[in-house]
Amino acid sequence: MQTNVLNTVKNTKTVVALGKFDGLHIAHRALVQKCVQIAQNKNFDSCVYLITGANRTLCDNEYMHRLLKKMGVSKMCEDVMTPEYMAMTPQQFVSEILFKTLNCAHVVVGYNYRFGKARIGDVNILKQECAKFGICVSVVKCVYMSIDGKDVEVSSTVIKEYLNG
Repeated sequence: MQTNVLNTVKNTKTVVALGKFDGLHIAHRALVQKCVQIAQNKNFDSCVYLITGANRTLCDNEYMHRLLKKMGVSKMCEDVMTPEYMAMTPQQFVSEILFKTLNCAHVVVGYNYRFGKARIGDVNILKQECAKFGICVSVVKCVYMSIDGKDVEVSSTVIKEYLNG
């Protein structure tokens, strides 16, 4: 698996998994597995896009790299969270990062994905903006697991709450 390849993905089409990825729990894995599956079917590279500097509290970068490689991800692209990055509009993110930098042909996100300045972009905006560049969008539904006899949405927030008691 190649890492930090923001300047080398331009040669091949990619299927990109987007998310906070502050860990790699079963909901994140569902998203990554969908990305890898689509990439294999289309003969594209699978790519997980991570932001360095994002609060990754459930696992460290080294562990994340090993798990993603084991899952079949061919490229992991890390970008730096800078004030300029945080100021990007959803339109700029799709144009500059997905289309121009990552050569994205297909993007995979969770149902509640948010992006862009102040997280104003949602799945509907992502679909609208990606359509302008011919980028397909797949949305992974919410993943649940049974805890104490009730179905609970799997999220990093919920996991942290259970870990903290």
